[in-house]
Amino acid sequence: MALDKLALKAAIEKTFETAKENEWSASQVAESLANAVDAYVRAAAVTAVETKVQVDLRTGAGTGSQVGTGKLQ
Repeated sequence: MALDKLALKAAIEKTFETAKENEWSASQVAESLANAVDAYVRAAAVTAVETKVQVDLRTGAGTGSQVGTGKLQ
C-alpha cells in the first residue's frame, strides 16, 4: 500500500488544533506527532525484496526474494 501523505498531514493538523484548544504541553504535542508519524510509516507495504548472499568477493552462496507483502513493525 502506498503511503498516504494526505492522512499524515491531516493527523498533524489535528494535533496542532487539539493542542491549541486544550493548551497541550510540548510533551503532549510531541507524543501526538510521534504517533502520527509512526502510523504513517507502519502503513507502508514492503514488496519486491531481493537478497544476495556472498561467502567472499568472488563466491556467491545464493539469492533469495520475498513472496507476498511485508509490513513494518
